[in-house]
Amino acid sequence: MAETKTPKWPWMRILLVASLALNLLFVGLVVGAALRFGGPESMRPPPRSLGSALYRALPDDVRQEMRHHSRSGHDARRKGGFREVGTVVAALRATPFDADGLKTVLDQQLEHREAFHRSVQDKWFERIKEMSDAERAAYADRLEEISKRKKHKR
Repeated sequence: MAETKTPKWPWMRILLVASLALNLLFVGLVVGAALRFGGPESMRPPPRSLGSALYRALPDDVRQEMRHHSRSGHDARRKGGFREVGTVVAALRATPFDADGLKTVLDQQLEHREAFHRSVQDKWFERIKEMSDAERAAYADRLEEISKRKKHKR
């Protein structure tokens, strides 16, 4: 007759499983944070556009100022954008279809977007004009370094 052995310490198995689960959770959090936030600046992929390169090369205090300026304009633009969505939806559902009315709404939205981009560009240009020769040279060096980075695959 075969005897079934019962483990001497069943709590040990439970402890090992709980420890493994906590370790996996910790590793998942670390890997998730690394993927989301991109790691150190030197490991991040290069920016995708000239505008983002110009922004990234700015000193931290100027970037913060630009972010604040951009957000205030973006919030105002977004509030207006919700009204425009309603206008576009109404124009799409209208019978007979008013193509000219829809085109007008889209053109107005484009003008608002261009005005926002112009204001950000003007703010950037003002900050560049205020820089000393040495500050502009350092900025140009950072911009050049950013543009030479190789792309990293995620």
